[in-house]
Amino acid sequence: MKRNLFTFIILLFAVFSINAQIVEDFEGATFLPDDWSETGISMTYYHSVASDWWTINNQSAGIFQSVGDPEEMLITPLFTYNGTMSEFSYLASGPNGDFGYGSTTVQLKYATDITGPWTDIGASILLDYGVTAQLIDVDISALANGDYYFAFATTSTFDYPGYNSAFALDDVSIVAGATTYTVTFTVDDDATATLLEGALIDIAGGTYTETTDVDGEAAFDLEEGTYTFAVTIDGYDDYNGTYTVTTDAGQTVAVHMTETISVKEVKAAGISIYPNPSNGVFNVNVESNFNLEVLDITGKVVNTQILTGNSTIEINTPGVYFLRFSNEEGSVTQRVIVQ
Repeated sequence: MKRNLFTFIILLFAVFSINAQIVEDFEGATFLPDDWSETGISMTYYHSVASDWWTINNQSAGIFQSVGDPEEMLITPLFTYNGTMSEFSYLASGPNGDFGYGSTTVQLKYATDITGPWTDIGASILLDYGVTAQLIDVDISALANGDYYFAFATTSTFDYPGYNSAFALDDVSIVAGATTYTVTFTVDDDATATLLEGALIDIAGGTYTETTDVDGEAAFDLEEGTYTFAVTIDGYDDYNGTYTVTTDAGQTVAVHMTETISVKEVKAAGISIYPNPSNGVFNVNVESNFNLEVLDITGKVVNTQILTGNSTIEINTPGVYFLRFSNEEGSVTQRVIVQ
């Protein structure tokens, strides 16, 4: 048998592998972990001396080759890809290239069956003379959802009589992103069942935010778990709640908003204001005469007006304002928003 240029200490292995996550550092392995496989002279080995050509962490999996040998592969366990990835990376090194007798090329491949056929994914990596270990990040977003094996396939141009090149693989991390489920919030008026457009839904303290559409709906893609949420819209009391996302399809959350007391009082006084929010022009209908004061957010009166019947109020500067209606019977206040 050919000899390798380096002497390594063989240890026992440690592995953590599930079908949606493969995290392997090959520490303590005498041979490949049981759920990995190989097509060549593959083994794990240990190198304890740091140098400029060897930066892989302690123990690694390896393939020994020389020029003319067939392509050889280290093959991962079966991995379930769900269309989202949080990480796919590995360390690769070809330390024998440091001697100038040739190099190793590694190409990532995938297959739905461990017997193949295998398809290249990503660029091939040249582990040439003087190249130290490289951290390789892989984009597999083009793959359809499904179960895959991944293979680190190597070829070698190493040519020194009686010796092999060494490809070293370490710190393989293939972690799928969490599965998400669509949850649709529907927001309406609890008294009239009118669907409310423009309600702001805030989940988990700003982590996810959406505004309801003309149908009073907003949809979120959320991982399984329990979330707190808040719903706010002008003219209604704030709504706070919790919702537990399950693996069921078509999940909905119904939110029934209660008008604030001031809005109810304004309506009871025979006053209607629309649209709100607006671009600065509000239509106001009153059933009796009112004195109107427009106050800004600091309480400063910025406009006054006497209202009878149908009127128009114009506010030129965007912001939050308060319309105070008063007559001999009392006063009511309505908040409005200029966008």
